[in-house]
Amino acid sequence: MKRLDQVFAWILFLLGIIHCALTPFIYHQLTLPAVWSFGTGAALIVTGLLNFVRIRQGGNLPLLRGACIAANSLMFVVAAGAAWNVRSTLLSNPQVPILLIASFGEILFSARRT
Repeated sequence: MKRLDQVFAWILFLLGIIHCALTPFIYHQLTLPAVWSFGTGAALIVTGLLNFVRIRQGGNLPLLRGACIAANSLMFVVAAGAAWNVRSTLLSNPQVPILLIASFGEILFSARRT
């Protein structure tokens, strides 16, 4: 199970890197939507990093576990909102269901006591 936990954390981290890297190509000017897009990618990166720390520490720190549960839950809500907005074109947006699965999986792993 630890391997799956690591895979989900890597997915969140890499989706964040990709999201940040693609922002200048999607938004050619520094607009408010561009800043929000980059910020969402940064939040994904931080969420992935929090999960890496939790995995490394074994989940024995209650504050860290709580922070991971909160961050992963927020990412799940963002992914659910994105899924609702692209529901008609979900097949052409595979990152959305991947984010839903990875963030929900990380909620479960964060809530689990080791």
